[in-house]
Amino acid sequence: MPLPPFDPDAQLDAAVITPWPGLLINADLLYDNLTARGWKVDREESNLLNGFSKTWRDYGLKVWVRLEKFVCAPPNGEDEVFESVSFYRFDPDELPETTMWALMVDPGDEDQPRFKQWVEEWEWLLENGDPNFEQNELLKPVPAREFPEEVRADLWDDLLASVVPAG
Repeated sequence: MPLPPFDPDAQLDAAVITPWPGLLINADLLYDNLTARGWKVDREESNLLNGFSKTWRDYGLKVWVRLEKFVCAPPNGEDEVFESVSFYRFDPDELPETTMWALMVDPGDEDQPRFKQWVEEWEWLLENGDPNFEQNELLKPVPAREFPEEVRADLWDDLLASVVPAG
């Protein structure tokens, strides 16, 4: 089933847009497709997620895509409603440039007996987690119009290739 039509230029003055209101999507494919394109997932304390982010650090821009409810992380045969796309600006000098590995692995952890098993269990998060998930106070909502046209085109290319209606 194709996506319902959406004109990305119709809501340029909004900082949060809802391109497909109420659309139930395949969360597994969204996760697989977006992470393959470099998107990151939120980092909840549990094995759940409801958001994906992409950062254009050189521009100081970040987008969050949110699902209506939480799904397993990574999703496991789940469908969920695609909720919204939110647009943010940040100061690249203030937003830490780090990795999930640096946040989650302490010196000497590699020497622990369960380390290999731990890495296998959390590989999805080490590779696909958003290391700045808890830095939301540094993000300032901005209208989509403030994103350069090439960044908006990249965003919509990613979403149109990744959002698949359920069923």
